[in-house]
Amino acid sequence: MRKAHRTPRDNVLNVAALKRSHERLLAAHKSAVTKVAKEAGEAGVDYARARPRYKPRTGKLSAGNRSVVRVGSKTVVVKLQNRVPYARPIENGSRPHTIRARNAKALAFRGSDGNLVFRRSVRHPGNRPYKFLAGAMPAVKSRFVSAMSEHMRRLARRF
Repeated sequence: MRKAHRTPRDNVLNVAALKRSHERLLAAHKSAVTKVAKEAGEAGVDYARARPRYKPRTGKLSAGNRSVVRVGSKTVVVKLQNRVPYARPIENGSRPHTIRARNAKALAFRGSDGNLVFRRSVRHPGNRPYKFLAGAMPAVKSRFVSAMSEHMRRLARRF
């Protein structure tokens, strides 16, 4: 506690100065939480990009990773998201299903022999969940805890 909180004349606690100091501490804390949460989210995105648990093909899925931070009065939420349309089945897996032609009469693709094949529908075997975003969350937590500890040490020294 700073000495400015006590008046020198009668050694009485200066409540107004203490309140201002406390408000500055709370504002600095909220600012630090927001900053550290954003850093932790970006660390999670970097982790997911550097260690994909799936076989990257075009790079579009990896490029779609982003973090969203929401700071409430008592909570901080860091989410890792990917808005690429096929991200959810890669993350969570999919069951076997039928893929049908919707915008044309047939689907076109290269067969195992390299020739062009046309089909009205195909059976997709499904895929296992790769959890490329969920797998990055421990990195987010670790980064948040270590950076927040350091920020709190620095804040404690200032006040």
